Amino acid sequence: MIGVRRAVKSVLPVTLHKAALRAEERTRIAAAGLVAWRRPQDEIAKIVKENLRRAIRRRDLALPAFGDRWGGYASELRRRLPTLRTARELINYAQSPLAGIESHVRGEALRTYIDGSLADAMVPADLLEHFPSFGVSALISDEITIHHDGARFDTNSVNIAMTILRLIHMLRKDPPRTVCDIGGGIGATALAWLRNSVHRPDRVAIIDLPETLIFADALLRYERETVHYVHDRTPLDPTIPAKIILCPVSNALALRGFQFDLVTNTVSMQEMTDD
Repeated sequence: MIGVRRAVKSVLPVTLHKAALRAEERTRIAAAGLVAWRRPQDEIAKIVKENLRRAIRRRDLALPAFGDRWGGYASELRRRLPTLRTARELINYAQSPLAGIESHVRGEALRTYIDGSLADAMVPADLLEHFPSFGVSALISDEITIHHDGARFDTNSVNIAMTILRLIHMLRKDPPRTVCDIGGGIGATALAWLRNSVHRPDRVAIIDLPETLIFADALLRYERETVHYVHDRTPLDPTIPAKIILCPVSNALALRGFQFDLVTNTVSMQEMTDD
């Protein structure tokens, strides 16, 4: 294969050579997809893929387009989705550069990052004692985590812990019972709210693009949280028992009967249009 690539490169213009490589990559992914179809698919993967399919089918075309960046990530996910057969594979993909959601430092660099974050936390010591309760889900790969104070952490979980601890510190006299996270990533923030040892809201809602929401859907179902996926814009009863509500942005009007004590966004609001 390497010899063929060299031969092709020597006789084709650069633009045609790049096109040939793209075609080769598409062929490789298609072949991987065909192989993947022969592998069993776990129940969580089946559920979240069906939720994504329904959300795309009912997408509100009046909403602004995703834009080049997120449109590209969404397209890439849809192309690779047949090869992702388990909740673990979905989360591994979500934390890779291909998904565009997270970035990570590793090993000793991560240990240094944790130490620096704790030193600059700007929250009281009694709250920092709860830091170990923000460890990652069992789905998160060992390749991007280290152990700290008896728990596993990746870069994302450190940032989440610091954010939630600061919010709890600021809202200590009136901690939130309901939280809405706009652009909830892989669902790790929602899970941290519900699993930490200092304060747990009654409910967390995530509003996001369906091509990102699929990852939160997989993670939170794997962690056996009660999840309600919003499939249309019919007003949702605020008394439903689900601890987690996952809402594609097209269906956000279904939540108009809800009152949230805290609405959050982490480093993505600047990418959204005023519409």
